[in-house]
Amino acid sequence: MIDTLEIIRNIKKIYASDAIVETIVNMEKVLDDVNVYAYKNWSLGEIVDGPHTTKYDTTATFMWNQNQMPDPEAGKRIINVGGQVEYKRDVKLTPRKIESYSDYRPGTKKAKLDEIPIWLVKITLPNQIIEDFNAETKITKTITGLVVDQSPQDAAELWNQ
Repeated sequence: MIDTLEIIRNIKKIYASDAIVETIVNMEKVLDDVNVYAYKNWSLGEIVDGPHTTKYDTTATFMWNQNQMPDPEAGKRIINVGGQVEYKRDVKLTPRKIESYSDYRPGTKKAKLDEIPIWLVKITLPNQIIEDFNAETKITKTITGLVVDQSPQDAAELWNQ
């Protein structure tokens, strides 16, 4: 059972760290390179847990509505490159929109929680696979600033102003 509040906390954790964002981007690069997003509903997934990185692998869990299950054929592509994919039915607890007094939890000012059926897909990729896929398109870091973007004469004029 997944709580909406847990999802929000995980997303805040992701945005708080550049390293975690980079991990997700690297994982997404592998998924994109094996053409997972060409399969039905794979682009509709939302991250709900992770990424969790260990010495050998990186794991993230994604969520889809029950009527939008991702195509399992795409999971075979992940398995073919050395990853693992686990599908699981679950429910997500979401606060109900309050329209009447019966929508409140008894004795509180909080809304009742509705259980929405979902699909959870846990993807585990070996770190070596992530490194191999990202080594092909490694972005070299550059120096930021006007000197790099402009000719030396233009940069000198801007610095002297």
